[in-house]
Amino acid sequence: MVDELRGKLPLVATYPSHVVSNDVWDVSVNPVNFERAVAHLSRYYVKCPSDQMADLIGGRRDPNRGFTCVYGGSIATMGTGHVFDRFLDTMNFAACAFWHCDAARSIERKARDIRSRLADAVRQLPHDSPGVVHVGLETLDGVAVEAERYRRIFNTVSRFDVSSKPLGWVFCHLFQSYAPPDQGWVLDETVYYFATASMPEETPLEQFAVIVPESEMSSSGVHWLRDPP
Repeated sequence: MVDELRGKLPLVATYPSHVVSNDVWDVSVNPVNFERAVAHLSRYYVKCPSDQMADLIGGRRDPNRGFTCVYGGSIATMGTGHVFDRFLDTMNFAACAFWHCDAARSIERKARDIRSRLADAVRQLPHDSPGVVHVGLETLDGVAVEAERYRRIFNTVSRFDVSSKPLGWVFCHLFQSYAPPDQGWVLDETVYYFATASMPEETPLEQFAVIVPESEMSSSGVHWLRDPP
């Protein structure tokens, strides 16, 4: 399949352009907006790497896709650190790729279940009073992975053998963090909750979220279906 792409990029004359599109992969190209990048760098340094680099070179930020870039220019260092002290000062060349794999095997590997964590938690529950388990997961891979993850979590909780432990509720907290260049640190949280057959319908908690105040949580569904901040 690589042979389909080899040699085609030098022939691209119009943008945006589809280079390859078939049932295996889909590749499109766009030019880097150097005028916009140079104008921004004339006023600001840009952290390397950062979400701002994706926006500067790729023209957008997409937290649910991988991002890889190469660039030429001058680098400024600040502070005494050796890891987080690099900033792009000027840029004379740049290329990048947003990428995402939707192969079934990839989705399967990324959609991690909660079975082992749930088992660890249930072992710690008392034998003489109802218990609640909270599990936290990061959502970094987009809609297809989260749909498969929900299916797995639902199956795991509904079939889980709690032995003699009175497990009442399972709360799954799904988190995603963002570092927008024009805001402070942003965190999204979505909560799944499941009751065992022996528990009443009324949940034992008034507030489900553990990090994001529920007054700030959107009522429009899970956060990975909404535009990132």
